Amino acid sequence: TQADFHLQPNQIYLITDQQENHAFELFIDSLNQGHTGLGIIRANPDEIKKKYHLQKTPFIWLSPQKIQNIISETEVNSVSGIIEEFVTKHPKSVILLDGMDYLLLQNPLELILDKMYKWQDLVTSHSAIIIITLNQDLIDQTKVKAIQALTVDVYGRSLKENIDLAPIERDILQLINNKNSTNTLISYKDITQQFDITKPTTRSKIARLQGLGLVNIEQLGRYKSLKITSRGRKVI
Repeated sequence: TQADFHLQPNQIYLITDQQENHAFELFIDSLNQGHTGLGIIRANPDEIKKKYHLQKTPFIWLSPQKIQNIISETEVNSVSGIIEEFVTKHPKSVILLDGMDYLLLQNPLELILDKMYKWQDLVTSHSAIIIITLNQDLIDQTKVKAIQALTVDVYGRSLKENIDLAPIERDILQLINNKNSTNTLISYKDITQQFDITKPTTRSKIARLQGLGLVNIEQLGRYKSLKITSRGRKVI
């Protein structure tokens, strides 16, 4: 599986878009970057391990169900204790918490926020990453905003407000999206010719879009094809 971009350590990331939920792709990408992983998820861990070939990755099931050989939890105190112990023992770790909406339904908001403040200190001191998913359609917007305030929104509605693009950068991104939507290859040369700019300027603009996680570059032999990411589509 391939993620749109690499997550950086020392952050708690939030994914609220349920239609384009790339949480597992980002989680697996972080594993591929050398992070040690732990999944705390709503889905049955056995099914997820099989689906994503993660047999060696430990998982906790966010469920009251008790099944042999599967650890299950529903209380945020227990979940937080597991997170803190794992990150402390495994510097450069990545935690996937897939189901914050479930925890919000099972636990007081104040208690969850108190734990998240501790997680912020935890990821900063141990070069760790925490990925949180939240189905905001199931939760009061006051609670959603409280969680957003303590996280970096990856694909959410506030993305446009958090990324400041120059007009030409936005136009380039729009052109790449238009070409991708018709399965038409688009290269650096196409950008240079379309906008009548120099090759170094083209490379600089594409490098910035790639660094923001808005564009991917696919090497097709000697040809570099530009692809917009889900994050990029959110911006335009």
